[in-house]
Parts: sequence; C-alpha cells; structure tokens
Amino acid sequence: MSNALPLIFTAISTAVSVVGALRQSRAESDTANYNAQVAARNAEISRQQAKAEAAQIERTNRLRIGAIIANVGGSGITMEGSALEVLGDVVSQGELDRQQALYRGEIRAIGYEDTSYLERQRSKDARTAGYFRAGSALVKGAAQGYDQYEDIYGGTEGEPVKLTRAG
Repeated sequence: MSNALPLIFTAISTAVSVVGALRQSRAESDTANYNAQVAARNAEISRQQAKAEAAQIERTNRLRIGAIIANVGGSGITMEGSALEVLGDVVSQGELDRQQALYRGEIRAIGYEDTSYLERQRSKDARTAGYFRAGSALVKGAAQGYDQYEDIYGGTEGEPVKLTRAG
C-alpha cells in the first residue's frame, strides 16, 4: 500500500486540478455573462434616457415658441419678415437639440451593446480555456501517474521495485 501512495496522491491532485480549472472557468464565464446583461440593460436605459431628454427639449421648445408668438402678437407685430425668421430659427434649433439628445443616447447605447457582445465572447472564451486547462491537468496527472507507476513497479514486468532513500 505504501508504494501506491504516490499514485493515489497524484490521482487526487489531478482530480482537484481538473475540478478547479472547470470551476474557475465557470466563475469567469458567469461573471462575463452578468457583465453582458448589465451592459445590455445600460444600452436600453441610455435609449430611454435619451428619449426622455428629447421629450423635455421638445416641451421646452414648444413653450419657447409659444412665448415668442405671444410676445410678437402682444406687441402688435405680425408673424412675417424678421419675426417669422426668428421663430423659424428657434424651431430649427429646438429640433436640432432634440435630435442631438437622441443621437448621444444612441451612441452610448451602441457602446454598451459592444461591451455586452465582448463580455458574451469573453464568457465563451473562459469556458473554452477552462476545458483546455482541465484537459492539460488531466494529461499531466496521467503522465505523472505513469512515471510513478514505472518507478514503483519497474515497468512492464509487474514486480514492485524497492524504493530506498539516498543518503
């Protein structure tokens, strides 16, 4: 039995290494998947915030236009010429501000979606790397076990070899 102890310890060590590699890769993969989900939610939130900002800009612009029309009408000026040009400029600038808010939100959302995609890829890569680490540990453990078997049993004859301490 004492001759078999190195083989037993090698088998246990190999099993622990294989399980550890698989669990580590699963944890890395789960973390990356979670990060991907967070990024996807952030993309949606970014779009919603941009829509809310655009709606607020639109409301502010309507109030601004209404105030201009009321002031022009109250002063006795007709809506033509310079007054009409000012109103057109305010409308145009308001629409530009609204569209820019939507654009900024979309750009942020695209960045989050890119992050989400990269995290999903990282998750897959972590799983694959874990399988390779586990396979490597298994092969290494098998090679060590074979070497120990050869040392203990002297190769193919099956006769145990007496291990002696040097020194």
